[in-house]
Amino acid sequence: MNIKHLQVFSAVYETGSVTRAAETMHLSQPAISKSLAALEAEIGYSLFRREGTGLQPTPEANLLIEDISEFLHGFEQLTASFKRAGRGDRGLVRIAATPGPSLGFLPGLVAEFMRQNPRTNVSLKIRNSASIRELVATGNADIGIADTGLQSPRYDSQPHRMVCLCAVHRSHPAAALDVIQPEDLAGTNWITLGQEHETFHQLASAHQQAGVQFNSTLTVDSSIQALLMVELGAGAAVLDPLSIRLFTTRNKRDNRDVVLKPFQPTIYESIDVHSVNARPMSAAARSMLLYILKALDA
Repeated sequence: MNIKHLQVFSAVYETGSVTRAAETMHLSQPAISKSLAALEAEIGYSLFRREGTGLQPTPEANLLIEDISEFLHGFEQLTASFKRAGRGDRGLVRIAATPGPSLGFLPGLVAEFMRQNPRTNVSLKIRNSASIRELVATGNADIGIADTGLQSPRYDSQPHRMVCLCAVHRSHPAAALDVIQPEDLAGTNWITLGQEHETFHQLASAHQQAGVQFNSTLTVDSSIQALLMVELGAGAAVLDPLSIRLFTTRNKRDNRDVVLKPFQPTIYESIDVHSVNARPMSAAARSMLLYILKALDA
């Protein structure tokens, strides 16, 4: 059954005239009459009878109009859904990220993306880097943000290198400096992400070159933990800008006790943004990926 024939039937039923139906649908009168005749021939009975200058629906037409109107409304919604899906504003986007980006960087970004794409569903999971790479490789996540690691043909990767900031308690003398150097924190305990993390080795090298002892006394699993420990006066830390975003947003509201300053020599932290290639990405996932990459480059 031709959808156009049903649309013509509905227009004629609502207007009571081939002429007005043609005007409504921007078609010629012969096209309306031909379509209506084709529908009647297909179903085997008449839908309208002529009375004066207009058309009156038959009892059969009166029985059909409600179902046909409901069907056409559903068809219009489906057509609109196809268009929204093509624009990337409908669908499911699955993101997996390490704790820092998950808590500091992504919440605001995802919230803004969903405001712009209100019919898109987003799943955000916190995982370690190895799990993130496996989720993306197997197609169980569309996008992953992880510490820099092994590249693989099982997913696409885009590296990003970030300049870290130094976090100290506001009571520390170094909090008043414009730039903090290793000698400014002599005798201060350092809170780190462990010896396997790239920032640890850069810090150790910076202290060695400055001739200052590197006191790494507290190891934590995430930059968010490190920030909380700095706030409690447990030491200093160098942290990536993605994790710091949570703190800087809350700091404006809560007047917290952590001060962030540039550190010299510069300490870098690298991340990889992974995307699935085991299957085609949805339009929504592609839009989210571009949104993330643009924010990282800002």
